[in-house]
Amino acid sequence: MIQQRQHAPAPDAPLSRDEAIASVGPGWARLVANAWDVAHSAGWPVLTCKEKFGRLVIYLRSGDITDTHRVQTVGRAMFDAEEHSAETCEACGAPGVLWNDVTHDAPEPLVGVSHARWVKTLCVPCAWRYYGEGDRGWDDIAGRWCVG
Repeated sequence: MIQQRQHAPAPDAPLSRDEAIASVGPGWARLVANAWDVAHSAGWPVLTCKEKFGRLVIYLRSGDITDTHRVQTVGRAMFDAEEHSAETCEACGAPGVLWNDVTHDAPEPLVGVSHARWVKTLCVPCAWRYYGEGDRGWDDIAGRWCVG
């Protein structure tokens, strides 16, 4: 039997709050929810929410850009969420640092590392779980190893 292929939503289809939260690890749920709420209240739909280079990235469809207060409010909320993601464990929400596949033996800043294949923001217990046992689901990574 041939299975019907599921089609991804159109690129311009906005994400619901739950879809945006589910797009990243559970440790960033609060960051995404807060950013989504601000964007939604301004009438700016969230189109994409993802992790890229260990940080949260949120793409919006801009609304009225003549209202400078609204533009600044939404811009600040997106900036804050993205900045805080670089210091928040994506698995559990505890304070975290950027890790990569080149310097995984200790938390290292990414200065001068241009050949890393991936980067994650994780707390130390979640990072050791991730590196020690390979790429796991978020529940497996945070699990009993983390106090966050």
